[in-house]
Amino acid sequence: MEMQKQFSLKFPVWQYLTQPLFHEDCQLRLNPKEFWKDYQVDFLEHCFMITSESSNPS
Repeated sequence: MEMQKQFSLKFPVWQYLTQPLFHEDCQLRLNPKEFWKDYQVDFLEHCFMITSESSNPS
């Protein structure tokens, strides 16, 4: 049986501080809680894409 690694994300301070200010594609999040929520969603989407690509090689 394969053991799953347990880890926790830490707040990405540098990414929060270096957000693009006047970028049309990215919305500026001044509230750290909103930024953290969006960051977690983006991280999960990224992980899902990685696992789906690795399980479905073409």
